[in-house]
Amino acid sequence: VFLQMTNPPAYFHLIDRFTSSSYIGGYVTSEPSGYNVINGLKYFSDLAKIQSFTLGLGLYSGNPEAAFLVYFRDHPRITVSYLDAQLFTQDLSLYDCLSYPQPLYLATRDQNAAGLAKFVEPVTTLTHPYGDSQIYVFQLHPSCTGKTLDLGLTVRP
Repeated sequence: VFLQMTNPPAYFHLIDRFTSSSYIGGYVTSEPSGYNVINGLKYFSDLAKIQSFTLGLGLYSGNPEAAFLVYFRDHPRITVSYLDAQLFTQDLSLYDCLSYPQPLYLATRDQNAAGLAKFVEPVTTLTHPYGDSQIYVFQLHPSCTGKTLDLGLTVRP
């Protein structure tokens, strides 16, 4: 019990050697475990010290999306919103760029940037300390030219 409380990853790695029922994936190594959320919270909290921004999330349930929504809900410099190609009624193939009135970051579990890869560029990848899941951080192309769709989202003052 001591190891389980003081070092859960070590506990589950130990138990996993003896039983296939340890469920190490759910508790430690996979996305739902939440271990990578800490990296994301730190990254975006540090970024908010420099600038106010909107954090867009893909339409997934679980971690890191749920954690970001809850943790940053009342943050004075971070506005959190869902941002996913599935939310658009416009045909995105008709546009070259997306625009937004302040810095906009997109945090997703996948490299296709929630279907918006055409409009964003990678900023960093946050790596899970005990597994292979990652959080991909993107921003809108800063000097994009062409037909532009204004996201038209409301920004808190």
